[in-house]
Amino acid sequence: MLFAVEISHSTKIDTIYHHFVKTDGPPEISLWNVGHKDNLMEIIDADGRVTELRMFGTDGNLIQSDCYLTSRTLFEYSPGTITVKNYTNTNQLNSGIECGRLAKYVYYLSSNNIDSCRGYLNYTPYFSDTSNLDAKFLSKLRSDFKKHGTATPKQIDCSEIEEYQYSKAKFHGVTPTKK
Repeated sequence: MLFAVEISHSTKIDTIYHHFVKTDGPPEISLWNVGHKDNLMEIIDADGRVTELRMFGTDGNLIQSDCYLTSRTLFEYSPGTITVKNYTNTNQLNSGIECGRLAKYVYYLSSNNIDSCRGYLNYTPYFSDTSNLDAKFLSKLRSDFKKHGTATPKQIDCSEIEEYQYSKAKFHGVTPTKK
């Protein structure tokens, strides 16, 4: 008897957990690979690359994204590129003009070096209720959004893949950088 097994390169192969602590800025990892379910889940594929990061609140649900926290980050790999997509806890692409965060980044690589990258904006406001916000502020946000668009790529200066700071696996254990 012959059994054939096909393994996709993006197949989930391992899940590890880390512990992060909220700060006034980006969260900090206080414990790596804690060995039990915690507030940062990392999914790693058969090629040893992170494919997904999820950040959870104390209630066990995905956190609400803000300027420093993204509920869910997906990593896609193809020859010569790494695509990073940031999502809210409601599974919407997440970026915010007010934070300078983009929803999607595409990094173009040669070996482990970043040659260039492009960022894509998809505006999702962080305000659940805008009734108390200044009308001029909201008007400026809407104007900026129309000016920058949602699908137009922006050439940006990127020296590293920022989201890899929350991953143990990264890209085969390496963080590509711009030389």
